[in-house]
Amino acid sequence: MSTEVSCITNDLLIALLRDVVAENRARNREAILQDVWSPLTTLEEIGFDSLDLVELVFMIEDRFSVDIGFNANTNINDVKTIDDLRRAIDNLLADSRAA
Repeated sequence: MSTEVSCITNDLLIALLRDVVAENRARNREAILQDVWSPLTTLEEIGFDSLDLVELVFMIEDRFSVDIGFNANTNINDVKTIDDLRRAIDNLLADSRAA
């Protein structure tokens, strides 16, 4: 897979997060689409969980034809906000380019 994506912007990540979170039928899709999300919005506030993270990583890999190198052992405990998640994804992308 190509690793041409250098970084993920907060706006793009927010759009992708909305898609991932809204796909879960147990969530209120209308509320998700109406909520204002920013880089400082916490993942807890949007109901983002570990399964959502896996789906998001697959979505980014498919959309940009990259291999992020994410696995279940990847530690995301320090990821609290959307911006934290964006930086973590950027680091995973950088790691995959270095490999």
